Amino acid sequence: MTSVGPRALNGVMKISLVLLLTLSICAALLGKEITTGETMEVKPNSIWFWEQAKLTQWQELKASGDEKARKAYEEKTLGPREAFQFLKPLEVKVLVYEAGKKQVNVEMLTKSRFEGSKFGIDAEAVDK
Repeated sequence: MTSVGPRALNGVMKISLVLLLTLSICAALLGKEITTGETMEVKPNSIWFWEQAKLTQWQELKASGDEKARKAYEEKTLGPREAFQFLKPLEVKVLVYEAGKKQVNVEMLTKSRFEGSKFGIDAEAVDK
């Protein structure tokens, strides 16, 4: 039977520490999950939709990579106020998070004329 010397144990401890630190950094970079009932902030310049169907259509255009079609759709929905684009980060309460669709239903908490209004937003717009 061979014994393990102090140098070998020291090396194993260093490797373990590096792995633990790496895992901690990865977990922090992934961010936290969106949780129903949680208060969060929505990033500036995000598009907020009254109707989920319009949000879904916008997400499909965004995913397609067709910038021209996406911009045209934004103009089409923002003009008649079927959607909104706010310039500042705003506080919301998460009502429902649909991870599969990457959609979040929120209630506006920021003091404004939209306080209490409910919108659908893309999950990427939520600052985690």
